Amino acid sequence: MQVRKDSAIQTIKETFPFFIKDLRFHYGGVSFRHYMPALQKRLEFTIINYNLREEFDAIKNYFINVFNSKKIEIHATVQAVDGEPKLIEAHSPQIASINENLLTAVRFEFIKGLATKAIKAESIKTVLTMDEFIEILTEKEVNAFAFYENEQELTEDVLKITNAKHYNHLRFLSAKHAYRVMRLRFILKPFSFLFLIEGEKHYHLVWETLDTEEATYMWLVDKDRNRLKAALEKTGEIITNIKVQGKKAYISSSEDRYNRVLHNYERGIEGFIKWRDELESYLT
Repeated sequence: MQVRKDSAIQTIKETFPFFIKDLRFHYGGVSFRHYMPALQKRLEFTIINYNLREEFDAIKNYFINVFNSKKIEIHATVQAVDGEPKLIEAHSPQIASINENLLTAVRFEFIKGLATKAIKAESIKTVLTMDEFIEILTEKEVNAFAFYENEQELTEDVLKITNAKHYNHLRFLSAKHAYRVMRLRFILKPFSFLFLIEGEKHYHLVWETLDTEEATYMWLVDKDRNRLKAALEKTGEIITNIKVQGKKAYISSSEDRYNRVLHNYERGIEGFIKWRDELESYLT
């Protein structure tokens, strides 16, 4: 920056609070506009933090929860030459504190919100992808990949922050799920998951709930991608009918190739092991 010898150089420093809701998140930082009384100008400021992404703009309220404040503290420095700003800098201790650990805390706040909304949420479609699941619960305001690269990461967080009755069962099924063949599916009311386990000769679609006392359902599918796609659609219809008509109606009338594995809630880890062994005995 070249400055004439007779130029008036002015350095202005100002500390002020700023509402988080008025920040604009983007890749590598946040930006905002603020009026500087000394210059009688509204200036554009940017605070650099390479942990930030533009997807976070839709979830600013979760940063509010983690910071326990609606505002952050800004330290701004402007160097002006003859009244014109030439150097504009800003720093915030809260923005600087956003690292992987803090983003994990924000992510958990996000999941807590989703788990609460899932209890009341409605969906015309029964079986949902991660994208559809998050879109419904956030009313399309949040990009599914703001925090999660895949469904396994989302499932792990759901299990960490909820008091899941089927915690061990879901962890086991998540580890077994054939992610390279089929994306994990989510179901509302009851909050549940549809996994795919790949056997030597067959695929197995496995429906497990988060915390309702429902048996684990397993549907056998021939090891063919086209048949799997059709079976996935049919399984969605079956789950819808079970939710509407009840499991007894399905069990008594079904001609599907399926098995039910009952849970044993009285024996703790022994009950889980018996459930696991019975489930694995059906894998072919």
